[in-house]
Amino acid sequence: MGTMRPMRVLPGKKLPGHMGVDTVTIQNLVIVDVNAQENYILVSGNVPGAKKSLVLIKSAAKNERKPMAEELISYEETVVDNAEATETKEEN
Repeated sequence: MGTMRPMRVLPGKKLPGHMGVDTVTIQNLVIVDVNAQENYILVSGNVPGAKKSLVLIKSAAKNERKPMAEELISYEETVVDNAEATETKEEN
């Protein structure tokens, strides 16, 4: 007839339930190319979902990140300055 106690389902017991059909949002993907003639959009990054499924594309909700430093420190100028400084010291 089954066990006598406990006469309830204990918390955390694995039970069957609904799985799947979740809405997934991936942020800040980059659109690389749009081809209207062949009806496709090329996106840089992973797009969740099955093949041939519908994808909703919206503008970014969060601000873009600050760009990294574009110009690196140039040591050539300092070398030229040091060479000129040594030349002026030799002249004195």
